[in-house]
Amino acid sequence: EAYRIGPVSFPVTPTDQPRTTAVVLGPDSSLAIADIGLREATEISGQHFEDLNANGQRDPGESGLDGWSVELIDADTGERVTSTTTESIDLNGDGAIDPETEAGLYTLYTRIPGDYLLRAVPRESWMWTSPDSSGTYDVPTELGDLLTGLDFGTVATPDYRASAATFSPLEIYAGET
Repeated sequence: EAYRIGPVSFPVTPTDQPRTTAVVLGPDSSLAIADIGLREATEISGQHFEDLNANGQRDPGESGLDGWSVELIDADTGERVTSTTTESIDLNGDGAIDPETEAGLYTLYTRIPGDYLLRAVPRESWMWTSPDSSGTYDVPTELGDLLTGLDFGTVATPDYRASAATFSPLEIYAGET
């Protein structure tokens, strides 16, 4: 009787697809250990939050931001290895999302050790406050690393182009003598 092991049920990167291995057991045999070549994944996680006071730290009252892209970039080649989008997750299972602790969360996985850059993709009219003004972490990894708390802070900036287009100079000075 043959038993099929796989494919794996945890996230994979495009360069490391799941594997399936056939294991054949006789009627009176058992399987204690099977090396099917799977590697332990490195997990990278954190939160993207709105840094209302632009101090580079997550403070009470600053909510997580959903819908932002986070990318893991190979530091040597500059190529994107994997990416995800920040989202809300009901971590405590109470049926409600706490905007400060359960919104703006992300998790990425890689099975290839190396040097990476972790970045949140910038958006117009927002500026980075954390980890610094680049919005990028240097992330060296080993197999099985659990890297948590790699948070991104951003603050909305006034869109001066939109506000400048609202009034013409003639409208501003109309009525003045």
